Amino acid sequence: MPTAFQSAVVTSSASATGAATTTFIPIIVNAATSSIDAVVESEVPAATVPSSVPPGVDLGPLLNFTTWLMTGLAFAILMLRIYCKASRKRRLWWDDYVLSLAWICLAVAGTMTTVSVNFGYGRHLDAIAKEDLDRMPTIANAAGFTSVLAAMWSKTSFALTLARISEGWIFRLTWIIIVSINLIMGSSAIMVWIDMDNDTKINYFIFTTAYSGAMDVLLSMLPWKIIWHLRMTKKEKIGVLVAMSMGVFAGATSFIKVSRVPTINSPDPIDSVQLVIFGIAESATTIIAASIPVLRALIHEGKSQRPKHQAPIELDSISSKVPLRRAGSVATDYSIQDDVTHYNVPVRIDSR
Repeated sequence: MPTAFQSAVVTSSASATGAATTTFIPIIVNAATSSIDAVVESEVPAATVPSSVPPGVDLGPLLNFTTWLMTGLAFAILMLRIYCKASRKRRLWWDDYVLSLAWICLAVAGTMTTVSVNFGYGRHLDAIAKEDLDRMPTIANAAGFTSVLAAMWSKTSFALTLARISEGWIFRLTWIIIVSINLIMGSSAIMVWIDMDNDTKINYFIFTTAYSGAMDVLLSMLPWKIIWHLRMTKKEKIGVLVAMSMGVFAGATSFIKVSRVPTINSPDPIDSVQLVIFGIAESATTIIAASIPVLRALIHEGKSQRPKHQAPIELDSISSKVPLRRAGSVATDYSIQDDVTHYNVPVRIDSR
Protein backbone atom coordinates (compact mmCIF):
# COMPACT_ATOMS: atom_id res chain seq x y z
CA MET A 1 0.00 0.00 0.00
CA PRO A 2 2.75 2.57 0.66
CA THR A 3 4.13 1.90 -2.81
CA ALA A 4 0.78 2.60 -4.45
CA PHE A 5 0.41 5.71 -2.33
CA GLN A 6 3.87 7.00 -3.21
CA SER A 7 3.36 6.41 -6.90
CA ALA A 8 0.61 9.04 -6.88
CA VAL A 9 2.85 11.74 -5.42
CA VAL A 10 3.88 14.42 -7.92
CA THR A 11 7.01 16.54 -7.89
CA SER A 12 5.46 19.82 -6.79
CA SER A 13 4.97 19.82 -3.02
CA ALA A 14 1.52 21.38 -3.13
CA SER A 15 0.37 19.21 -6.00
CA ALA A 16 1.95 16.17 -4.37
CA THR A 17 -0.23 16.68 -1.31
CA GLY A 18 -3.33 16.98 -3.45
CA ALA A 19 -2.53 13.99 -5.64
CA ALA A 20 -1.71 11.80 -2.66
CA THR A 21 -4.95 12.80 -0.92
CA THR A 22 -7.05 12.05 -3.99
CA THR A 23 -5.28 8.74 -4.61
CA PHE A 24 -6.04 7.65 -1.05
CA ILE A 25 -9.68 7.00 -2.03
CA PRO A 26 -8.82 4.47 -4.79
CA ILE A 27 -6.45 2.78 -2.34
CA ILE A 28 -9.28 2.40 0.20
CA VAL A 29 -11.62 1.05 -2.48
CA ASN A 30 -8.98 -1.33 -3.82
CA ALA A 31 -8.29 -2.64 -0.32
CA ALA A 32 -12.00 -3.17 0.36
CA THR A 33 -12.75 -4.89 -2.95
CA SER A 34 -9.57 -6.97 -2.69
CA SER A 35 -10.72 -8.16 0.73
CA ILE A 36 -14.03 -9.25 -0.79
CA ASP A 37 -12.30 -10.96 -3.73
CA ALA A 38 -9.91 -12.73 -1.37
CA VAL A 39 -12.83 -14.15 0.58
CA VAL A 40 -14.51 -15.28 -2.63
CA GLU A 41 -11.41 -17.00 -4.00
CA SER A 42 -10.09 -18.62 -0.83
CA GLU A 43 -13.05 -19.96 1.10
CA VAL A 44 -15.38 -21.69 -1.38
CA PRO A 45 -15.18 -22.27 -5.14
CA ALA A 46 -17.59 -19.91 -6.88
CA ALA A 47 -19.36 -22.75 -8.68
CA THR A 48 -20.60 -24.27 -5.42
CA VAL A 49 -22.78 -21.31 -4.39
CA PRO A 50 -25.35 -19.20 -6.32
CA SER A 51 -23.65 -15.99 -5.23
CA SER A 52 -20.00 -15.18 -5.84
CA VAL A 53 -19.52 -14.63 -2.09
CA PRO A 54 -19.19 -17.72 0.16
CA PRO A 55 -21.94 -18.57 2.68
CA GLY A 56 -21.69 -17.13 6.18
CA VAL A 57 -19.78 -14.02 5.11
CA ASP A 58 -20.92 -10.62 6.44
CA LEU A 59 -19.56 -7.70 4.41
CA GLY A 60 -21.59 -5.16 6.40
CA PRO A 61 -18.79 -4.04 8.77
CA LEU A 62 -16.36 -3.62 5.85
CA LEU A 63 -18.97 -1.63 3.92
CA ASN A 64 -19.65 0.65 6.89
CA PHE A 65 -15.96 1.26 7.55
CA THR A 66 -15.16 2.02 3.91
CA THR A 67 -18.20 4.26 3.46
CA TRP A 68 -17.55 6.48 6.46
CA LEU A 69 -13.79 6.61 5.96
CA MET A 70 -14.28 8.00 2.45
CA THR A 71 -17.14 10.28 3.49
CA GLY A 72 -15.13 11.62 6.43
CA LEU A 73 -12.08 12.28 4.27
CA ALA A 74 -14.22 14.16 1.74
CA PHE A 75 -15.73 16.21 4.58
CA ALA A 76 -12.28 17.13 5.95
CA ILE A 77 -11.05 18.30 2.54
CA LEU A 78 -14.28 20.24 1.91
CA MET A 79 -13.93 22.02 5.28
CA LEU A 80 -10.33 22.91 4.42
CA ARG A 81 -11.57 24.38 1.14
CA ILE A 82 -14.10 26.57 2.97
CA TYR A 83 -11.54 27.53 5.63
CA CYS A 84 -9.05 28.48 2.92
CA LYS A 85 -11.53 30.89 1.37
CA ALA A 86 -12.71 32.28 4.71
CA SER A 87 -9.15 32.84 5.96
CA ARG A 88 -8.34 34.81 2.81
CA LYS A 89 -11.61 36.77 3.14
CA ARG A 90 -12.98 35.37 -0.08
CA ARG A 91 -16.70 34.92 -0.45
CA LEU A 92 -18.21 31.56 -1.22
CA TRP A 93 -19.64 31.12 -4.68
CA TRP A 94 -22.11 28.74 -6.32
CA ASP A 95 -19.48 26.05 -6.84
CA ASP A 96 -18.86 25.98 -3.07
CA TYR A 97 -22.56 25.70 -2.26
CA VAL A 98 -23.18 22.99 -4.85
CA LEU A 99 -20.16 21.02 -3.61
CA SER A 100 -21.42 21.30 -0.03
CA LEU A 101 -24.81 20.03 -1.19
CA ALA A 102 -23.05 17.13 -2.90
CA TRP A 103 -21.35 16.18 0.37
CA ILE A 104 -24.68 16.35 2.24
CA CYS A 105 -26.13 13.90 -0.30
CA LEU A 106 -23.05 11.71 0.15
CA ALA A 107 -23.56 11.72 3.92
CA VAL A 108 -27.24 10.82 3.48
CA ALA A 109 -26.27 7.98 1.14
CA GLY A 110 -23.78 6.78 3.75
CA THR A 111 -26.43 6.96 6.47
CA MET A 112 -28.92 4.99 4.37
CA THR A 113 -26.21 2.43 3.65
CA THR A 114 -25.54 2.04 7.37
CA VAL A 115 -29.27 1.61 8.04
CA SER A 116 -29.34 -1.09 5.35
CA VAL A 117 -26.40 -2.83 7.01
CA ASN A 118 -28.29 -2.78 10.31
CA PHE A 119 -31.14 -4.57 8.53
CA GLY A 120 -28.76 -7.20 7.19
CA TYR A 121 -27.36 -5.75 3.97
CA GLY A 122 -23.92 -7.22 3.41
CA ARG A 123 -25.11 -10.73 4.26
CA HIS A 124 -26.62 -13.42 2.06
CA LEU A 125 -30.32 -13.42 1.33
CA ASP A 126 -30.99 -16.48 3.51
CA ALA A 127 -29.28 -14.79 6.48
CA ILE A 128 -31.61 -11.76 6.47
CA ALA A 129 -34.88 -11.79 8.42
CA LYS A 130 -37.97 -11.47 6.22
CA GLU A 131 -39.24 -8.32 7.97
CA ASP A 132 -35.84 -6.68 7.48
CA LEU A 133 -35.73 -7.80 3.87
CA ASP A 134 -39.09 -6.13 3.23
CA ARG A 135 -37.74 -2.78 4.47
CA MET A 136 -34.49 -2.96 2.53
CA PRO A 137 -35.61 -1.97 -1.01
CA THR A 138 -36.88 1.47 0.06
CA ILE A 139 -33.73 2.19 2.06
CA ALA A 140 -31.52 0.93 -0.77
CA ASN A 141 -33.37 3.15 -3.27
CA ALA A 142 -32.86 6.17 -0.99
CA ALA A 143 -29.15 5.37 -0.75
CA GLY A 144 -28.85 4.96 -4.53
CA PHE A 145 -30.84 8.13 -5.21
CA THR A 146 -28.71 10.34 -2.95
CA SER A 147 -25.50 8.67 -4.13
CA VAL A 148 -26.30 9.63 -7.74
CA LEU A 149 -27.16 13.19 -6.66
CA ALA A 150 -23.85 13.43 -4.80
CA ALA A 151 -21.92 12.37 -7.90
CA MET A 152 -23.96 14.66 -10.15
CA TRP A 153 -23.57 17.78 -8.03
CA SER A 154 -19.90 17.22 -7.22
CA LYS A 155 -19.15 17.14 -10.95
CA THR A 156 -21.42 20.14 -11.50
CA SER A 157 -19.46 22.08 -8.87
CA PHE A 158 -16.13 21.58 -10.61
CA ALA A 159 -17.70 22.38 -13.97
CA LEU A 160 -19.07 25.64 -12.51
CA THR A 161 -15.54 26.53 -11.39
CA LEU A 162 -14.26 25.93 -14.91
CA ALA A 163 -17.11 27.93 -16.45
CA ARG A 164 -16.22 30.78 -14.13
CA ILE A 165 -12.63 30.98 -15.35
CA SER A 166 -13.15 30.24 -19.04
CA GLU A 167 -14.45 31.98 -22.12
CA GLY A 168 -15.24 31.25 -25.74
CA TRP A 169 -15.76 27.65 -26.80
CA ILE A 170 -14.49 26.26 -23.49
CA PHE A 171 -17.13 28.27 -21.62
CA ARG A 172 -19.87 27.00 -23.94
CA LEU A 173 -18.61 23.41 -23.75
CA THR A 174 -18.49 23.57 -19.96
CA TRP A 175 -22.12 24.65 -19.79
CA ILE A 176 -23.10 21.87 -22.21
CA ILE A 177 -21.40 19.45 -19.80
CA ILE A 178 -23.21 20.97 -16.80
CA VAL A 179 -26.63 20.70 -18.46
CA SER A 180 -26.04 17.20 -19.84
CA ILE A 181 -24.71 15.85 -16.54
CA ASN A 182 -27.76 17.12 -14.67
CA LEU A 183 -30.21 15.83 -17.29
CA ILE A 184 -28.62 12.40 -17.76
CA MET A 185 -27.64 11.68 -14.17
CA GLY A 186 -30.75 13.38 -12.81
CA SER A 187 -32.94 11.05 -14.83
CA SER A 188 -30.86 8.14 -13.56
CA ALA A 189 -31.57 9.21 -9.98
CA ILE A 190 -35.31 9.38 -10.72
CA MET A 191 -35.27 5.96 -12.41
CA VAL A 192 -34.11 4.43 -9.13
CA TRP A 193 -37.70 4.85 -7.89
CA ILE A 194 -39.47 3.80 -11.11
CA ASP A 195 -40.75 0.25 -11.46
CA MET A 196 -39.71 -0.73 -14.98
CA ASP A 197 -38.00 -3.45 -16.98
CA ASN A 198 -34.79 -4.35 -15.15
CA ASP A 199 -32.70 -4.82 -18.29
CA THR A 200 -33.68 -1.38 -19.58
CA LYS A 201 -32.87 0.19 -16.23
CA ILE A 202 -29.51 -1.59 -15.96
CA ASN A 203 -28.51 -0.57 -19.50
CA TYR A 204 -29.34 3.06 -18.77
CA PHE A 205 -27.41 2.94 -15.48
CA ILE A 206 -24.40 1.54 -17.34
CA PHE A 207 -24.65 4.37 -19.88
CA THR A 208 -24.93 7.09 -17.22
CA THR A 209 -22.02 5.66 -15.23
CA ALA A 210 -19.80 5.54 -18.32
CA TYR A 211 -20.92 9.05 -19.34
CA SER A 212 -20.15 10.30 -15.85
CA GLY A 213 -16.61 8.93 -16.08
CA ALA A 214 -16.10 10.43 -19.54
CA MET A 215 -17.18 13.86 -18.29
CA ASP A 216 -14.73 13.57 -15.37
CA VAL A 217 -11.89 12.97 -17.80
CA LEU A 218 -13.02 15.78 -20.11
CA LEU A 219 -13.34 18.26 -17.23
CA SER A 220 -9.81 17.28 -16.15
CA MET A 221 -8.45 18.07 -19.62
CA LEU A 222 -10.04 21.51 -20.10
CA PRO A 223 -7.82 23.34 -17.55
CA TRP A 224 -4.78 22.50 -19.69
CA LYS A 225 -6.16 24.63 -22.50
CA ILE A 226 -7.05 27.45 -20.10
CA ILE A 227 -3.83 27.58 -18.09
CA TRP A 228 -1.05 26.45 -20.41
CA HIS A 229 -0.39 29.86 -21.99
CA LEU A 230 -0.65 31.94 -18.83
CA ARG A 231 2.34 33.97 -17.64
CA MET A 232 3.36 31.72 -14.75
CA THR A 233 6.49 29.87 -13.80
CA LYS A 234 6.65 26.43 -15.35
CA LYS A 235 6.69 24.76 -11.94
CA GLU A 236 3.56 26.60 -10.82
CA LYS A 237 1.84 26.03 -14.14
CA ILE A 238 2.36 22.28 -13.83
CA GLY A 239 1.33 22.40 -10.18
CA VAL A 240 -1.96 24.15 -10.97
CA LEU A 241 -2.67 21.82 -13.89
CA VAL A 242 -2.04 18.71 -11.81
CA ALA A 243 -4.24 20.08 -9.02
CA MET A 244 -7.08 20.76 -11.46
CA SER A 245 -6.75 17.37 -13.17
CA MET A 246 -7.42 15.17 -10.16
CA GLY A 247 -10.84 14.38 -11.59
CA VAL A 248 -9.25 11.61 -13.65
CA PHE A 249 -9.31 9.50 -10.48
CA ALA A 250 -13.07 9.99 -10.23
CA GLY A 251 -13.35 9.07 -13.90
CA ALA A 252 -11.36 5.88 -13.33
CA THR A 253 -13.64 5.00 -10.42
CA SER A 254 -16.70 5.47 -12.65
CA PHE A 255 -15.29 3.24 -15.38
CA ILE A 256 -14.54 0.46 -12.88
CA LYS A 257 -18.02 0.92 -11.42
CA VAL A 258 -19.56 0.15 -14.84
CA SER A 259 -18.68 -3.54 -14.50
CA ARG A 260 -20.48 -3.70 -11.13
CA VAL A 261 -23.77 -2.14 -12.25
CA PRO A 262 -25.35 -5.46 -13.41
CA THR A 263 -25.12 -6.78 -9.82
CA ILE A 264 -28.26 -4.73 -9.12
CA ASN A 265 -30.14 -7.58 -10.80
CA SER A 266 -28.64 -10.23 -8.52
CA PRO A 267 -31.22 -11.97 -6.31
CA ASP A 268 -28.68 -11.95 -3.47
CA PRO A 269 -28.12 -8.45 -1.96
CA ILE A 270 -24.53 -9.25 -0.98
CA ASP A 271 -23.44 -9.24 -4.63
CA SER A 272 -24.04 -5.48 -4.97
CA VAL A 273 -21.79 -4.43 -2.06
CA GLN A 274 -18.89 -3.57 -4.36
CA LEU A 275 -21.19 -1.38 -6.46
CA VAL A 276 -22.16 0.59 -3.34
CA ILE A 277 -18.49 1.02 -2.39
CA PHE A 278 -17.60 2.36 -5.84
CA GLY A 279 -20.64 4.65 -5.80
CA ILE A 280 -19.52 6.25 -2.53
CA ALA A 281 -15.93 6.40 -3.79
CA GLU A 282 -16.91 8.21 -6.99
CA SER A 283 -18.57 11.07 -5.14
CA ALA A 284 -15.92 11.30 -2.41
CA THR A 285 -13.12 11.40 -5.00
CA THR A 286 -14.86 14.11 -7.02
CA ILE A 287 -15.43 16.28 -3.92
CA ILE A 288 -11.76 15.98 -2.99
CA ALA A 289 -10.60 16.60 -6.57
CA ALA A 290 -12.77 19.72 -6.82
CA SER A 291 -11.31 21.08 -3.56
CA ILE A 292 -7.61 20.50 -4.20
CA PRO A 293 -7.10 23.58 -6.45
CA VAL A 294 -8.43 25.80 -3.65
CA LEU A 295 -6.19 24.12 -1.06
CA ARG A 296 -3.11 25.07 -3.08
CA ALA A 297 -3.55 28.66 -1.88
CA LEU A 298 -3.46 27.50 1.73
CA ILE A 299 -0.32 25.48 1.09
CA HIS A 300 1.40 28.38 -0.67
CA GLU A 301 0.62 30.75 2.18
CA GLY A 302 2.39 28.34 4.51
CA LYS A 303 5.65 28.83 2.65
CA SER A 304 7.83 31.32 4.47
CA GLN A 305 10.27 32.23 1.69
CA ARG A 306 10.18 32.84 -2.03
CA PRO A 307 13.09 33.31 -4.44
CA LYS A 308 14.06 36.94 -4.88
CA HIS A 309 13.36 36.89 -8.60
CA GLN A 310 9.75 36.03 -7.89
CA ALA A 311 7.03 38.18 -6.37
CA PRO A 312 3.68 37.02 -5.06
CA ILE A 313 1.04 37.65 -7.65
CA GLU A 314 -2.60 37.06 -6.92
CA LEU A 315 -4.36 35.23 -9.66
CA ASP A 316 -7.85 36.68 -9.43
CA SER A 317 -8.95 34.83 -12.49
CA ILE A 318 -7.43 32.44 -14.95
CA SER A 319 -9.60 33.98 -17.64
CA SER A 320 -7.73 36.06 -20.20
CA LYS A 321 -10.35 38.77 -19.66
CA VAL A 322 -8.94 39.44 -16.20
CA PRO A 323 -5.24 40.36 -15.95
CA LEU A 324 -2.80 38.97 -13.43
CA ARG A 325 -2.07 41.55 -10.77
CA ARG A 326 0.29 42.06 -7.90
CA ALA A 327 -1.35 41.22 -4.56
CA GLY A 328 -2.97 44.31 -3.06
CA SER A 329 -3.21 46.29 -6.30
CA VAL A 330 -6.34 47.16 -8.25
CA ALA A 331 -6.97 45.14 -11.38
CA THR A 332 -8.44 46.74 -14.49
CA ASP A 333 -11.17 45.20 -16.62
CA TYR A 334 -12.13 43.15 -13.60
CA SER A 335 -15.40 41.68 -14.83
CA ILE A 336 -15.94 38.88 -12.30
CA GLN A 337 -15.39 40.07 -8.77
CA ASP A 338 -13.26 37.77 -6.63
CA ASP A 339 -13.46 35.03 -9.24
CA VAL A 340 -11.41 31.93 -8.67
CA THR A 341 -9.15 33.35 -6.01
CA HIS A 342 -7.96 29.84 -5.38
CA TYR A 343 -4.31 30.48 -6.03
CA ASN A 344 -1.71 32.85 -4.69
CA VAL A 345 1.03 31.79 -7.03
CA PRO A 346 4.48 33.21 -7.67
CA VAL A 347 4.64 34.65 -11.17
CA ARG A 348 7.98 35.67 -12.63
CA ILE A 349 8.27 39.46 -12.92
CA ASP A 350 10.02 41.03 -15.88
CA SER A 351 12.99 43.06 -14.55
CA ARG A 352 12.30 45.80 -17.08
